[in-house]
Amino acid sequence: MSSPYATLPEFEYARPSTLEEALKLLAKYGEEAKVLAGGVGLITFMLERLVSPRIVIDIKKIPELRRIEYTEGKGLVLGAAARISEITRYMDSNPRVREKYRALYEALSRIADLQIRNRATIGGNICEALPFMDSYAPLALFDAKLRIASVEGERETTITDFVKGPGFLDLAPNELLVSIELPDPPRESRSGFSKIVPAIEYSVASVAMLVANPVDPRSREVRIAVSAATPAPIRVREAEEVFRREGDIVDLLDAALDRMTSAIKELVIEDPYASAEYRLEMLKVQAYILFKRLLDSFLQERG
Repeated sequence: MSSPYATLPEFEYARPSTLEEALKLLAKYGEEAKVLAGGVGLITFMLERLVSPRIVIDIKKIPELRRIEYTEGKGLVLGAAARISEITRYMDSNPRVREKYRALYEALSRIADLQIRNRATIGGNICEALPFMDSYAPLALFDAKLRIASVEGERETTITDFVKGPGFLDLAPNELLVSIELPDPPRESRSGFSKIVPAIEYSVASVAMLVANPVDPRSREVRIAVSAATPAPIRVREAEEVFRREGDIVDLLDAALDRMTSAIKELVIEDPYASAEYRLEMLKVQAYILFKRLLDSFLQERG
């Protein structure tokens, strides 16, 4: 449904050039302020009169917030105002980084369409606080740290602690998401992302998975994160623990997926777009397909 309004509500506009200026504005206006990065969500919400801020603070001019940088041994840093298309282009020009964070690349590459990806930012995708945001599961998978700042100082949190549920974030009115920092994944790991998008625009079930050292139980690591089917992203550590057992990794798959579904079953969303039963089954199917795909990539490399 389109908005009944053709214009935005009146507001003040500020375009700070430094992080310090932006934080001072947030400290001054608090809940009366909204932050503009790509504007994909904010402009829509303002047209719908879901939000009517007194002031809009445009952070696109702040260099620190546009940063995209990988450092060997430390990881990937994404400024909150880095556009989705900028991130995927950076990864395309740095294939080794793309393969290290393949699940994130696959998720970001499938957000909406190119026009949206040219406007939308990684910070905006996170802060929209809607279950189907595509960045959630990969960021949980890679143990991403979110750096949040205010005039009072900085703090760090994780995506699973930051996103509380639809419309709810662990973010005070005077705070700003500054960057997302992804540590180096395990050596020689493989990762991937999958989502189910029915006849609507948004995913109803998304899975990200990482596999490292599949043959050796002592160093083996399998990570699983889900989103869209649950109110907030979840790292399913109960399922990951199954893969730490002795034995062939393939023989552990069924038990791990059973553990995954039992761990999240009570949290799965039921709405007009998809039943909880369907969402849960699709998470399991996607995890199975991702697992096979990632394991096959190891076998192909070994010849």
